[in-house]
Amino acid sequence: MKLFSLPSEYLEESWEVKHQYVKKFIEAYVDSLKTKINYKHGTKLWTTEYVRELLSLLNLEPVSTSFTYNKVSEKFNVTCKNHPHSLSFTTSVEKLRKGQICKYCLNTCRKLTQEEAEEKARKVGYILHSQYTDYHGSHKFTCPEGHLIDMIYWQIFKGCCNVCGPDKKRDKLRLPYARLKDLFQYYNNINKDVEVKLFSTETEYNMFKGKNSEFGVKHTCNFCGKEKTSKLREVLQGNLMHKECGNKFINSLRTLTYEEVEERFVKNNLKILISKKQFQDEYQNNKYRIEFHCMICNFSGIKCVADILTSKCPMCRPNFSGKSKGKLQIWAYKVKDLGNNVCFNCGLDSYLEAHHVYDKKSFPHLKLDPNNGKALCYLCHRIGRHSYHRYITSRNLTSSTPYLFQEWLDECGEACKIDTHNYLLGYHNKEIIPLKVLTPFENSSVFTLKV
Repeated sequence: MKLFSLPSEYLEESWEVKHQYVKKFIEAYVDSLKTKINYKHGTKLWTTEYVRELLSLLNLEPVSTSFTYNKVSEKFNVTCKNHPHSLSFTTSVEKLRKGQICKYCLNTCRKLTQEEAEEKARKVGYILHSQYTDYHGSHKFTCPEGHLIDMIYWQIFKGCCNVCGPDKKRDKLRLPYARLKDLFQYYNNINKDVEVKLFSTETEYNMFKGKNSEFGVKHTCNFCGKEKTSKLREVLQGNLMHKECGNKFINSLRTLTYEEVEERFVKNNLKILISKKQFQDEYQNNKYRIEFHCMICNFSGIKCVADILTSKCPMCRPNFSGKSKGKLQIWAYKVKDLGNNVCFNCGLDSYLEAHHVYDKKSFPHLKLDPNNGKALCYLCHRIGRHSYHRYITSRNLTSSTPYLFQEWLDECGEACKIDTHNYLLGYHNKEIIPLKVLTPFENSSVFTLKV
């Protein structure tokens, strides 16, 4: 191929036309190169030798004498042989294939006369004060707003004044204040319970020099009616509440009545074991745990209000009894049933848990034996000050045996009964149960299993 040169018929054409001619010239070289090396898909096309050959055809020369090619996107500096007066510029094989070569070879820097340069600047509102050099040189101008600035000549056609340019760009991108007022009017139309008032004035909005989305809009909360400052981007998203008000609003949408909760349990064949008064005193959100009784299999357990929407009685599920967790729940149900569903120590008939008399880790073969268990309320079992698990922890023990259980009954059984009575009396404001009702079974001795 011959060296690149622009045909005479292209001299008066625009830069875009000349640029397309360069691309066609390089594509022709690439096609000849593929033919030369019998190129197939997946093989390496470019080498240092062929890149140097392409540069020489384009009248370019690498600045570095030790230039080597690695990949198409790697940048390197070159100079133009036709225009040695010009500075070197950065390019790559990827850019060359797009037709980006020496700007002087494409005649993009046509020398304007002083009169032509002043006339072009005057048409866009700028006044040229210095001697014109070229499109890419810095000159002194007076912008349409009267600012005396130094600018590159071609930037005047984009209105890039260093002083008023950022403000113009910001005003162009900024949401009009009238649109902001219409937005609040729209929010009031769709939510007529609480009126949302806009406190930020148009002067404050226009004086803000930061990013449009960061402007602090003063308005009233559409939940509590108190003043709040939100970023404009939050207002556009409809976020007009305080964080605390948002949590209250979400919880208010999720709050259910006792009748609604009871209806959901009944649909899954479950019966609630708490009173309406207790529910109203303790229920805050759908994480509230409720004791239930299955009307099909007579299984008793505890479920969150949220869980009842997606699950039924665990014991009625297929393959439940085959899982380790399911086997323990069935064992716990049998233990509570053997104990008449009351606490073995204090006689309380709610908050029941099943306790292994012989520890399940030390005696795994007795893990699922119903006779190796006692029904205890959670105060006597693990929560109370004198509970069984706190008792053995205080003695630095980890396992459980009938002898330890009997010792705990003798030493702490009465104290646990009093704690349970006080808990029901004061902490949760529940119905007072006389202390004489909180009595253990007549036979309080712990049976002994064959281990």
